Amino acid sequence: MKKQFMFLALASVGIGLASCNGGFKQTQGGLLYDIHTTKNNPTIQTGDYVFMNLVAKTDGDSVLFSTYDSGQPIHLPVQKPQSKSDIFAALNLLAEGDSATIKIPADSVFKKPQQRPPSFKGNFLVYDIKIEKVIAKGKLSQQIFEDRVNAYGKEMMAGMQKQEAAKIKNYIA
Repeated sequence: MKKQFMFLALASVGIGLASCNGGFKQTQGGLLYDIHTTKNNPTIQTGDYVFMNLVAKTDGDSVLFSTYDSGQPIHLPVQKPQSKSDIFAALNLLAEGDSATIKIPADSVFKKPQQRPPSFKGNFLVYDIKIEKVIAKGKLSQQIFEDRVNAYGKEMMAGMQKQEAAKIKNYIA
């Protein structure tokens, strides 16, 4: 009876502590993540090229950067994570079409010699990410891979240019 009580007490404490993260899961490196939508596509791998929309903010909701403001997603090659709490470690959990919130401990970002800015309030950098497109490197030759990345970039820019005229017309109106 005592063992069952101890087990239930420990289970309740564990559930209580887990709920403190607000539904976030935690990696070994201390990175917290919550995947909002998943499309069950193959996960992003080191070497792939990613186009994503992103909102970077503090855990106090001060927005630091947003690709939605600029109207253009970030695009970058996925690198090998430098640490277990690196943003690239989080990208390896996602796939094309996925959206997630990722919290990275500020202490792992602001290490010596890079000090935490005095205006930065909070314990985490929070990234709301939407993976728009993944171009998988796989076994493609470097030339074919670069051609695919460039072709998608041109396609994306052409779509943005078509929208530009409508945005200007709406602004003037």
